[in-house]
Amino acid sequence: MPSQAGLFGGSVWGGQALKWLGAPSYDGPVLIRGRKLTGHDQLGFGGGAVPLAEMDVPPGGGDPNAGGWRFWSGYTRLRSPGCYGLQVDGTTFSEIIIFRACPSSDPIRQTGRCKP
Repeated sequence: MPSQAGLFGGSVWGGQALKWLGAPSYDGPVLIRGRKLTGHDQLGFGGGAVPLAEMDVPPGGGDPNAGGWRFWSGYTRLRSPGCYGLQVDGTTFSEIIIFRACPSSDPIRQTGRCKP
């Protein structure tokens, strides 16, 4: 049964806040999407009971006080542990990010490795 407490209370989707960085040399749009690689569960973005299927970042310049870097944040949402892939696409690049999601009752003490 989904937890009724916390940021994603009442949803079958868990989540984690992510901070994204964009290089000063790129000011175009960015599309981020993903999926579970070890099963059929989806990967979503944003808050709410049901997340969005993709994250769209509009074009724009970066922060001149930070050397022109772009910063944006959001939530990556999952329904179950496992291996996931993110695809980050711009007009001049495409990057793949692979990660493993593990349940943790204490995220601060998470070592980065899932227990078998």
